[in-house]
Amino acid sequence: MPEWDSPRAGDPAHIGRYRIVGRIADSGHGVVFLAETDGGTRRAVKVLHTRLATGSPGRDRLLTEVRATSRVPLFGTAQIFDADFDDDYPYVVTEYVPGKSLQFVVSHEGPLGGAALHRLAIATLTALAALHRAEIVHRDVKPQNVVFGPDGPTLVDYGIAQALEDAGTQVRGSVGTPPYRAPEQLLGLPAGPAADMFAWGVTMTYAATGHPGFTDADPAGDRFRHGEPEIDGVPEPLHAVVARCLTTDPAERPTAREAWDALLSAEPERPGEYPAHPIDPAPSATAGGRPPAEAEPAAAEPSIAPTVPVGPAAPAAPGPATPANGRGRWTRGRWARGRRAYLMAAAAVIVVIGASAAVIIPRTTSDRPSRTTHQPPPPAPPHLTVGSANFPENALLAEIYAQALEAKGFRVTRRFNLGNRETYFNQIAAGTISVIPEYNGALSSYVSGTGITDTGPTTTSKIDSLLRKTLPGSLKILHPAIAEDKDSVTVTRKTADKYDLRSLTDLADAAPELLMGGPPEFETRHQGLIGLLAKYRVNFKDFRAFRTDDQDAMVQLLKADAIQAADIFTTDPAIKENKFVVLQDPQRLFSAQNVIPLVYRTAVDTTSEDALNDVSAALDTQDLLDMNTRVAHKEDPATVAKDWLAQAGLGG
Repeated sequence: MPEWDSPRAGDPAHIGRYRIVGRIADSGHGVVFLAETDGGTRRAVKVLHTRLATGSPGRDRLLTEVRATSRVPLFGTAQIFDADFDDDYPYVVTEYVPGKSLQFVVSHEGPLGGAALHRLAIATLTALAALHRAEIVHRDVKPQNVVFGPDGPTLVDYGIAQALEDAGTQVRGSVGTPPYRAPEQLLGLPAGPAADMFAWGVTMTYAATGHPGFTDADPAGDRFRHGEPEIDGVPEPLHAVVARCLTTDPAERPTAREAWDALLSAEPERPGEYPAHPIDPAPSATAGGRPPAEAEPAAAEPSIAPTVPVGPAAPAAPGPATPANGRGRWTRGRWARGRRAYLMAAAAVIVVIGASAAVIIPRTTSDRPSRTTHQPPPPAPPHLTVGSANFPENALLAEIYAQALEAKGFRVTRRFNLGNRETYFNQIAAGTISVIPEYNGALSSYVSGTGITDTGPTTTSKIDSLLRKTLPGSLKILHPAIAEDKDSVTVTRKTADKYDLRSLTDLADAAPELLMGGPPEFETRHQGLIGLLAKYRVNFKDFRAFRTDDQDAMVQLLKADAIQAADIFTTDPAIKENKFVVLQDPQRLFSAQNVIPLVYRTAVDTTSEDALNDVSAALDTQDLLDMNTRVAHKEDPATVAKDWLAQAGLGG
């Protein structure tokens, strides 16, 4: 897959003196374009989502803060070259780092492990230490901002979030990306280097396991129920460092330097695996020709040595070594001495942070010594993360998606019952979820911010067309299913007969006497109480909110006439079983609600898209009702999904 897309209609041809040749990504701060200078040098140009008045103090402060980041030493970070906020498009110009993001690599190839994971951790900590030494806080460390470039893992997009905050500039959305934001960021408190360390811990968890470790992150930022992070899959010694980074109290987190030291000083689990090749422990091979006993103190406070390379390739190129025991193996004492020499050379690197000398981080494949005694492992199958909202039907649909993808050879991580749309949308927009079942009408209303007097399009084709225009660039929809599940205002037969109710039009006169029940978001969405008042002049006596896991209680209260109307999905078997009356919607407040896969654009390929589209082609509303009925009767959703896939000819 390409590292960048072609420009879209409406994208500028030039920004300042830079010619736009492609679009790299969308982010919370702006759109990142691929551009070229007059000399043909490629640059990344970020156009900010800000409205900066010419000559405003905020703009001047922002320009000063961004330009200050040019002082950051180039240890695993992308250099900032230019910025201009007087242009029609306020922009920041940085080094273009060709390569795939950590998000892309993990979602397509699976989690990292072994030396690759260790190199990633060391490289990103080196970059953060450089930033923090220059008094720069990244504030948006996440897998999308770690790029595997030609020189190894590179941290990009630093300084932008801090500059926007420090300048008091208003940007779209919160600074940072859930679930990578630290608790203090979500609480609106000052975010220092400790916030970056929290985000680094979540990012490393994602790199090692394929998930960020926290399953209950609220992107609105009003709460973050951390509990215990799910980091069991993170190997030692990284596990211990990540656990310290994910503590709620910023003061208890290690600094980047402390985390770096902890990883480099940890005893490897398998000495034969890391370092990648033996290190000659002879005194003549140590720094300055000193014996190890004299060289060891330098590991704590080494002198600046710009010529020392960084990372596992720091020692001299390996040659034939004479084993201490004469049998081609290293004794424990010889390993320990060699390891100390290795650590001494590696530790010399971190203290050159802030120096003017450039250090190249050799973490490319060519730096790894060959191992003729082991066959390379077979490539891991592609990996996708399937999410769901927090109600049974959506979790069932997500299970269908997961099994359909597994039948095509994909490895699938299930992250179900994440919450409502307000909770999970930013997670899939950030790429922590690859695919989630959606309902096109409700999704369109959410994305486009439909107001009180404008419901937008109501037909499937028009809704999908609007979605393709309004979704963030990181997302796209696939083919809609015939299956449709709408919100509805539902009453008992007794209430319908008492007030002569057949449609929402009939409800206006009776509503002041009726109590309405529904999920909390029904009170604040246009396709809810707001739209009922605007379109039908329906104003209930009161509204009672029920959590998703209290829907059975809501149905029982409706039957008992403790509430007289309820928002019940039209495929809920409770409607048929209790002979409830769904009031007709002649003005189509509840627009088309076709089941549709919403996917993170770069996470899916043709094979996975075809698998999901095949599900949509086979799924109709009666299927949905039948499966929901089975689940309501306590059948295992995985079994229900498997049976339907087999019936549709889509099973494994």
